[in-house]
Amino acid sequence: MNKKYHIFYEYKKITSSDIGEKDFNELKSFILRQEEDGVNESVPFDELKIEETSACMKLSADKHGREILTIKNYVGTIMLSSGTTIEILPKIYNEQNSDNIRNARALIVRMLQACGLMKYKSFQRADLALEKMTIFEIYIRIFLDEVYKLYQRGLKFGYVQKQENERFFKGKLLFSQHVKNNFAHAERFFIEYDEFNVNRPENKLIKTTLECLRKKTKIEENKRDLRRLSLVFDDVERSYTIDTDFQKCTGGRNMKEYEGILDMCKIFLKGCSFSSYSGKHNTTALLFPMEKLFESYVAKTLQKKLKGYVVSSQKRGKYLFDKFINVSRNMFSLRPDIYVEKNGEVVLLDTKWKIINDNIKENFGISQADMYQMHAYYTRFNDNKTVKTVVLLYPAVSIQEENFVWEYESKKEKIFAKTLKINIADKIKGIEDECMSFDSVVELIAEQLR
Repeated sequence: MNKKYHIFYEYKKITSSDIGEKDFNELKSFILRQEEDGVNESVPFDELKIEETSACMKLSADKHGREILTIKNYVGTIMLSSGTTIEILPKIYNEQNSDNIRNARALIVRMLQACGLMKYKSFQRADLALEKMTIFEIYIRIFLDEVYKLYQRGLKFGYVQKQENERFFKGKLLFSQHVKNNFAHAERFFIEYDEFNVNRPENKLIKTTLECLRKKTKIEENKRDLRRLSLVFDDVERSYTIDTDFQKCTGGRNMKEYEGILDMCKIFLKGCSFSSYSGKHNTTALLFPMEKLFESYVAKTLQKKLKGYVVSSQKRGKYLFDKFINVSRNMFSLRPDIYVEKNGEVVLLDTKWKIINDNIKENFGISQADMYQMHAYYTRFNDNKTVKTVVLLYPAVSIQEENFVWEYESKKEKIFAKTLKINIADKIKGIEDECMSFDSVVELIAEQLR
């Protein structure tokens, strides 16, 4: 194993003996800075909002006083200034071998694609690199492929507003700046005008991302293609006001081919759509909370599979209580992850990125709090007995899908707990074929809403 490259899994512990004292101290400093930053900006994730509320690891100490960093439910890549790379993979692949590493990366790529965070039509190119590329490098590779396609179609030109002190007059005179700058230069004009060129904000952001990634990538193929594409953007200025340039980006049909690329630029440059950090020690991370990723992946997939149904995410409008000390006041919002409706009848689903087992004495690993939550959903959303059932969805770690049903003898209330096969087959056929494991969930919903 390369001493500069380490693989860990969700909820595993990292100590200085694992990565070296210097790298551990930088990683600890990086985590503490994220905790100090507090809540980050909420970023649109289609209909969902991803809210980043804490660092990706928790700092603690063992009984001997040795510091420990415990990974939370995040996956992705952290790169330290020393060149050390830490890759965090999903816990359902916690046996480290080449097949599991490849499958874990493929799972993340597939989920990102389904959620719209990776506008990539084919897995073929990414599949070839899964064994040797981290998630960060795969993301760069896909970004490069998309930028190359954009270059083949041609970069968009646009009118760019310029303010210059020129020897000619065009546009409009900026009088106050003209007086200030040209008191002794009657031959000059301080003017504002529009120029039609390739130097529009979308292209500036792409160029800035290419330059940033040239300093981060460690894969020779990525380095080479980053250099080549940077030459294509040679006439484009670098963005020095990233937030302002993102605000200036225009949408519409003519700019549709830019949408996916700019989403990736946001992830690399701004830290949007989950979390991408860059600190004073040149620590860089591309991290995705698996709980949110799994939730959105399931929601997006069911929206495609459930034709003729109303499927929405994070349904609002219900509260655990509607009165406080004899005063009408809604408190403790209830938001099931997925709300499915047909002909006025409803099935509620909640995703849980947890591994369940077959031990009935341990309630199959299903937490009591999750069951209380499902019961609250059933009772509070059940206006006029419209809720037919509630379903907990867990990832399956074996080939066999499992199905558990709880019900009251005296009532019609039923709570299902179901596992979804999300393991990647050796041959990746594409996202539609991989959705076959959702068919049993679709059948369950259809049966309840007949």
